[in-house]
Amino acid sequence: MEKNGHTKYPHLFLPFRLRGLSVKNRIVSAPHGSPFMFTRGAGDTQDFSDDAVYYYGAIARGGAGIVNTGHLGVDPRYVIGRNRLHFDFFSKDIRQHQIPVMRRMTELIHTYGAIASMELNHAGEYSIPLNGGSVPGPCEKTSASGKKVHAMTEDEMNQVADWFAEAARVGIDGGFDMINIHMGHGWLLNQFLSPMENHRQDAYGGSVENRVRFPRLVLEKVRNAVGNTVPIKIRFSLNELNDTGYSIEEGIQSVLLMEDLVDLV
Repeated sequence: MEKNGHTKYPHLFLPFRLRGLSVKNRIVSAPHGSPFMFTRGAGDTQDFSDDAVYYYGAIARGGAGIVNTGHLGVDPRYVIGRNRLHFDFFSKDIRQHQIPVMRRMTELIHTYGAIASMELNHAGEYSIPLNGGSVPGPCEKTSASGKKVHAMTEDEMNQVADWFAEAARVGIDGGFDMINIHMGHGWLLNQFLSPMENHRQDAYGGSVENRVRFPRLVLEKVRNAVGNTVPIKIRFSLNELNDTGYSIEEGIQSVLLMEDLVDLV
């Protein structure tokens, strides 16, 4: 073994660049969060708390090159996840109650030489409606938890893609260096990518090229919102490990169909 002890992973501590952004090593803190990271915000939303500022700062202090937030839902109609998180990307007074907290968080992450990455997500059929009604997905069905799922129209897809883009814009205003789009683990964009969930007969279902169409739309609108200097990362399930899901070969094909819009997978 060499003196540095890193012969098995010789590149782990080497810096690299993404769209001109310098990343100090290849260690990425996985996106995760906790209820204690949020506090009551304007209206009935949750904002990042001071605990979140110091928590993500501590991860940066630990040496990670990229520090990810946990997933934040982009759709104002629903809460997301077991934490019932309803993050505010859309109110008129967000600059007074949320942007300053984000900036303190990202400045602390930067103090330790790390890159701040915000993860954005849509829960799809796992959403919880704020005002009742159905939840969106690629196809109409009843979910395992008994919720009515409606098949998204093109207009709704465009609206959701716009919400992703607006959330990304807020993240950049808050000092984040990178946007991480969640396309794994059965959430909405993964539902469109999956032949287990996506049985559409239109331009958004069937072939891998068609199933990638809506996730690509989201990436295109996010890219237009943040410009060409901000790296975009996706969190992706490469293989569904199910006979009716996509294989690793189709997973790779999906990534290749998005690679012109994605900097890191």
